[in-house]
Amino acid sequence: TLSLGTGFGAAMYSSITLGGAETDVLVFAAASSLATEASGIDVATASANTAATITASISAKGVVTLAGADAGLVDTLVEWVGIASTMAGTNGNDAVFEFDGDTYVFQQSSSAKGADTMVQLVGVTGVTGLVLVGSSVAAAVGDIFVV
Repeated sequence: TLSLGTGFGAAMYSSITLGGAETDVLVFAAASSLATEASGIDVATASANTAATITASISAKGVVTLAGADAGLVDTLVEWVGIASTMAGTNGNDAVFEFDGDTYVFQQSSSAKGADTMVQLVGVTGVTGLVLVGSSVAAAVGDIFVV
């Protein structure tokens, strides 16, 4: 476990299998859930680019993507974490995003700074979503399973 400057717990993995019979499962300390699918959410303030035009969407499987004229201003992990936190919303909700050639799975654990959890999947790209183990959501190649 790493302690990063923003105070949340993080783990780094350099190998993970997405989808299929050999799939890895991420187990968080808090029970996982997914945020409600949403699009066009203004995240300029969450990314510390207050006057910019930046919106985010979160898919039904928790994938966070950016849009807007200034989306390219989001170029640090700290900004992405702010956006993931906003899009996850409720404690226990998970979100996944890609940044700088890696995938990050974020779990909103508390409103207290330093209590959220994030896992870095080093070199993993092309994630299509998160699937809660035991849920009725159909899994596909490219999904990450979470508990």
